[in-house]
Amino acid sequence: MADDLYIVPVAGGEARRLTFDNASITGAAWTEGGREIIFASNRKGSIPSLWRISASGGPPERLSITGENAGGVCISRQGHHMAYGQCYNANSNIYRIDLTGSTDRDKSSTPLICSIRHDNNPHISPDGKRIAFESDRSGGHEIWVCNSDGSNPVKVTSFGGSNAGSPRWSPDGRTIAFDSVSKGDSDIYVMDAEGGKPRRLTDETSDEDVPAWSHDGRWIYFCSNRSGSWQVWKIPAEGGVAVQLTKRGGFKCSESPDGKFVYYTQSNGAGIYRVPVEGGEETLVIDSYKAGWGNFAVVEDGIYFIKQESSGGEAAIKSFNFATQQVGDVVALGKVNLWVFGLAVSPDRQWLLYTRVDQSNTGNITLVENFR
Repeated sequence: MADDLYIVPVAGGEARRLTFDNASITGAAWTEGGREIIFASNRKGSIPSLWRISASGGPPERLSITGENAGGVCISRQGHHMAYGQCYNANSNIYRIDLTGSTDRDKSSTPLICSIRHDNNPHISPDGKRIAFESDRSGGHEIWVCNSDGSNPVKVTSFGGSNAGSPRWSPDGRTIAFDSVSKGDSDIYVMDAEGGKPRRLTDETSDEDVPAWSHDGRWIYFCSNRSGSWQVWKIPAEGGVAVQLTKRGGFKCSESPDGKFVYYTQSNGAGIYRVPVEGGEETLVIDSYKAGWGNFAVVEDGIYFIKQESSGGEAAIKSFNFATQQVGDVVALGKVNLWVFGLAVSPDRQWLLYTRVDQSNTGNITLVENFR
C-alpha cells in the first residue's frame, strides 16, 4: 500500500498534499494547537517509525524517541502525552530441501537465505545457478539476487520506501519481472537481471501484482483488480494491451511448461485452478490446497504445493501428478508459519525452496510522557 498525507478545511475546499513519498502510512495525529502532524510511515525505505511534519508543509523530521515498527499514534488533548503502537513484527527466511533423498530424514530443510528481516518469495533462475528473492534487509522491500547456495546477495532494485516484490526470472534468464508500488499503486515492472533501470509495464490506477512469464517469454501474466475483483490477466512482455483471462477470480498464477494452461489460486487462497492460455473454461484442479495464495510451483508432470495440515500449524509439501490426478507426500514441514509467499523448484528437480516465519510478535503500546 502507498499513501500520502493531505489536509482539507473542515468547511470543505481543495485538499493540500503534505507528503510525496508514496509510502505506507499507518497512523497520524495532530499536535496541540494543530501546528504539526505526527505520522507513522516507512518513508525513504526506513523501518516503520514516527515522523513530524508542519501543517504548512516542508520536509518531515524523524522522531528519535520511538523504536522500530511504530504504528498508530494518538496525542492527548493537552498535548503532553503521546501513545503509539509497535506493529506486528516478524522474521521470515528462505529454506532449502534436498529432493534426492528417499526419506523425510534425507530431505531435512536447512536455512539458505536469512537475515534479521524479511526474506521471501524466492525464484530460481532457469539454469539453476541463481536465486531472485524479496527482502527488506536494506530497509524497504527490494529485489535481490544471490548464488544458488545463498552466497553473494546483491540488491538489484533501489525503490527506497516503495516496496518491490514477487521477482520472476524470464525463460532465458536475462530479465526479472516484479511488482512495485513506486507510483502510488502496485504495477508490474521488468528489468535486466544484472540491475539497471526498471521498465514499467502497467500504468492503470488499479493494483497489478505477482507476475509470471509465459514459457516462450512473449507474455507476462499477473493479477489485477482493475475489473472490480482480483482476476488473472496477461500483457505482452514488450508492453501493450492487457488481456483478461479469468472471470471467476484469480490471483497468483503460473503457466504450465507446455504452454497450454495457466494455473492459479483465488484470492481466498483455497484451491488451485487452471484456465487455457487463450482464456475459456476455468477448472478446479486441486481442492485440498489450503496454504495461502502463493505456495505452489508448476513442473512438467505436475504441481508441488504446500498444504496446511491442521489448525495447529502443521504443514507439508505435497505433489500433484497430472497423469494420475493423485496427490502424494513429498516432505512434512512440521509446525510452521506460512503466511508469506515462497515455493520454488529447481529446474533439475533436485531441490526446492520455501519460505517460513521463524520469529514473530504482536507488538505493544508505548506511552511517551512530557511529549513536545
